Amino acid sequence: MEPLPIEHSSLGQRPTLRWASISLATAASLGFGYLAFGELYATAILEVVSRISAWTIVGALSIFLVAVTLRIIRWWLLMRRFQPDLPLSICVSPFLLGIAANDFLPVRIGDLVKVFGNRKEIHVPASTRLGTIIMERLFDTISILLFFSLGTLHLKAPAFEKYSLAAYGVLAFAIGILLILLFCSKIAERWCHALLNLQPFRNRKLFRRAKGWTSQFFTTFTALRSKSLAGLLLLSCVIWGVEGTMALILAWAIDPMTGALGPYLSLACGALSNFLPSAPGMLGTLDYFLTLGVLGYGMDKPSAATFALLVHAMFLGFSIIVAAILLSQKNTWVMLRSFTNLNRSIEGKSLNDQSSNERTNT
Repeated sequence: MEPLPIEHSSLGQRPTLRWASISLATAASLGFGYLAFGELYATAILEVVSRISAWTIVGALSIFLVAVTLRIIRWWLLMRRFQPDLPLSICVSPFLLGIAANDFLPVRIGDLVKVFGNRKEIHVPASTRLGTIIMERLFDTISILLFFSLGTLHLKAPAFEKYSLAAYGVLAFAIGILLILLFCSKIAERWCHALLNLQPFRNRKLFRRAKGWTSQFFTTFTALRSKSLAGLLLLSCVIWGVEGTMALILAWAIDPMTGALGPYLSLACGALSNFLPSAPGMLGTLDYFLTLGVLGYGMDKPSAATFALLVHAMFLGFSIIVAAILLSQKNTWVMLRSFTNLNRSIEGKSLNDQSSNERTNT
């Protein structure tokens, strides 16, 4: 029997797409890295670093850990809607490993760790977990853009005017998606089922299973539709406010004359840069966008570059320590193996469906 052409084509396209994405991410990181540090000397940055005390770093790190703890609590509160007896401690490992994976692996694969992690202890279906993660992302997007709008409101800088218009558009879009998921989830579910019933998908086992996953996914938003969501949105704003305070402590240690809203605006710009292609760790890309807010509020370029390096080092340092601790534990490797096996199983089923459909057509 001749090999199926569809399998050859799909296997041939994957390396090409992978190298194209790697090239784009590398070019973006190098370009933004040059914009952030291209005209600076290391001595200028070291001179700025010498003005910062160790206690300032300890204080900023402590506040950052508070923000991480609040993020874990937020996800736990979302998950408890579907497993009321879920202990907070069970959510810590997949959440922290997800943060580390998002920092060092492409395509935000850390979110998949949260979806499939600790499956023995967390009895919430994967599609429902995905719904809680999407809620987190929507809450974060709304909170980030609120801080961005607040930061640019009192900043008369032409460079931010075009970004402000785009930010308001994204804010309106995020709020619209949130309202649709909460109050029109049944309609969206019917549209997805109608799509999966179309001829190209109807006869594939994977897509037939997807109908069940889709139902579980949209049930998430039906269950979450309550007044307490306002509290979770407020908690998201508090989380970003705490992280902004961490950035403010570092900025004032470098230059006390920096406007108070500058570090918050920098953090918002840095968070929005996650939508851009970048090398693992957001090297270069995150650094450039972290400089924008403090530059707009009066900080000079060497100081802004140092500020960006410190904030970025704190993020990456935390992820490295978390990854080292978790990867030294046996349970983490068991969780990663189950995730890998599940991914291979899904890919295998997809290829089998393609093969059976090709034989049916021929």
